Amino acid sequence: SGWYNGAGELCMNAPDLAKWDIAFLQHKVLTARSYEQFTREVDLKNGDHTHYALGLTIGDFRGVPTFEHGGEVSGFLAINKVFPNRNGAVIVLSNADGVSLTGSLADDVAKLVFLPEQRPESKADTENVQAILTSLQKGAIDPERFTGNARSYFEKALPDFASSLSALGPLKSVTFVNETLRGGMIHRIYRAQFDKKRVLLNIYVMPDGRYEQLMITE
Repeated sequence: SGWYNGAGELCMNAPDLAKWDIAFLQHKVLTARSYEQFTREVDLKNGDHTHYALGLTIGDFRGVPTFEHGGEVSGFLAINKVFPNRNGAVIVLSNADGVSLTGSLADDVAKLVFLPEQRPESKADTENVQAILTSLQKGAIDPERFTGNARSYFEKALPDFASSLSALGPLKSVTFVNETLRGGMIHRIYRAQFDKKRVLLNIYVMPDGRYEQLMITE
């Protein structure tokens, strides 16, 4: 009893929560001063950031500012992510329990709605990444795909890559996530699903198509 209400003793479905978000974005709920206080990040006394305001997590989605708050209780998950610069929000409510569903689904919806200019996936680029991962599992790379800096790094790191990646089992899929420009390079993010684990790939590609950096993290 009492578990299935929000902290403010509110219970809303997605359409009701959307009405709240619209009123919040249009400053119909709070005064301008209260809205500014409510959405301002509170720093610690030593100057460290908290990414937290008055009950709201302050963040960004690929450079787009966000306010968000989620919730969970046995048998129910929720997230409400507001995009003030886009005058919109994404709400995900789920009766799935113990599954990382709401956050990833909210991000997928936000990408479609708020970042329509995102470059579509290149099948050839994704196949290149898949080929590189397969080679790394065997302790090898195609040197023509990499810059001199990257080749120098992999000369020493290949045994470690082979050991760690081969332990994950066969590579099942590589999925494109995002592409941005950074420091004169193209930054691409992929998810790679192996038989035993999924990993994240951060890749930096030079304008000529050669790989300058390839980082793999859990």
